[in-house]
Amino acid sequence: FFFLMIRRPPRSTQSRSSAASDVYKRQPLDQGKYVTCLLLSLFLASFYRFVHGKYVRHAYSLLLGLSYVYFLYGTEMIQTIIISLACYFLMHLLKGKCAIPVFILAFVGLEFIHVKRMIFDYGAWTLDISTLQMLLTCKITSLAYSYSDSFRKRESLMKYHQDHIVENLPNLFEYFSYLFFFPSVVAGPVYEFVDYAKFIEERDEYANVPSTVVPALKALSKNLIFLPLTIIVLPHFSIDFVITKEFENMSYISQYGYLLAVAMLLRCRYYSAWIFANTAAAISGFAYNGQSAKTKEHEWNKVVAADPTAEIQWTMKELVDKWNQSVQIWLKYQIYHRIVSDEELKKGSKKADFAQNATFLLSGFWHGVYPCYFIAFFYWSQLTTVSRALFRVRKNNPALDNIFFKLFDFILIRLFLNLGGIFFFQPNIEALFKYIQITYGRDIIGLAV
Repeated sequence: FFFLMIRRPPRSTQSRSSAASDVYKRQPLDQGKYVTCLLLSLFLASFYRFVHGKYVRHAYSLLLGLSYVYFLYGTEMIQTIIISLACYFLMHLLKGKCAIPVFILAFVGLEFIHVKRMIFDYGAWTLDISTLQMLLTCKITSLAYSYSDSFRKRESLMKYHQDHIVENLPNLFEYFSYLFFFPSVVAGPVYEFVDYAKFIEERDEYANVPSTVVPALKALSKNLIFLPLTIIVLPHFSIDFVITKEFENMSYISQYGYLLAVAMLLRCRYYSAWIFANTAAAISGFAYNGQSAKTKEHEWNKVVAADPTAEIQWTMKELVDKWNQSVQIWLKYQIYHRIVSDEELKKGSKKADFAQNATFLLSGFWHGVYPCYFIAFFYWSQLTTVSRALFRVRKNNPALDNIFFKLFDFILIRLFLNLGGIFFFQPNIEALFKYIQITYGRDIIGLAV
């Protein structure tokens, strides 16, 4: 599997320009390094059972994390360290008023890296420091908000924010250990500082973590599905094919069939990496969430990069909540619910729509600065609104709350979700216009209807 993942690109990419060819020559090396770190984490994470003592565990997390980052990105890591330091000192300086300024600074640093990538590596999917900086932005802003919350009245905070308050800022050593925890620096997940501190200090639910063998095997077994799809099937599909003459000459049904297949297979590539990340979190014990109050069984869902059952959820909201799950939690609690509270939602506040659109917009900025990203996230935001409306129709009309209407909702959402993927997976704006020309813009018109 390892050697298949770093093999040459599919034949359809061999006729690209010389600049693009250089990009594709770098991709096997990038992919090889990426997979090496994912696999190595499965082994190294097991040593947390034998590494004890707060500062010893911090050192183990940090040294290996920095080694990973240097191996993957080389001296580019200096940029992310500078941004992280600037945000840390801003937290120290502003204390209870640090949340918004740190949020802005972290995003400015991230956008600087995104712009640099777009200028020097336009449209390519090579591995660069932006991948890491996206994860660190979530962690830095979560810490800033949690620290800022300690200066607010508890009753003004929702339960999630109360549970993750940081009373005292960690020192620099603890801060960088939190940011560069090695099982998470490659593909996530992101997490709150309070949870990480409990894991490192082996307290509360982490005081007596049971065997991690079975939960790790359960997590890894999911790649029996997604890894073969990524390695064996995906190379026979290309998102670039949708702007070719051959695609244009296909029937509408064949075009849609191809788009649905390529979008699903491209998501499988992400699931494969996230499943490895979930497995490493389970092996380390960080995923342990104590015993269920109802079943008394051990739960392993404290930190989860993604849940592949997103593919079989009925509604857009359920799907989004499980896709890139840890980042969705960050978007929900550190962006959406910072704009609109639970109480306002229960009262039917008009701020809910604004909060949703703002969250999708910021998610677009988080991913990059390609114009196509903003089109994709606006498209998906409207799709979420449509899905919510369909859900309300079902709930308010018992005659329609049946398997047939749910199936209609399921198919409709999947159809437009995957069609919107063309905007995300093909960030080249010229290619997007070519695709719209070929399909006569029927995807956008269909969503509008």
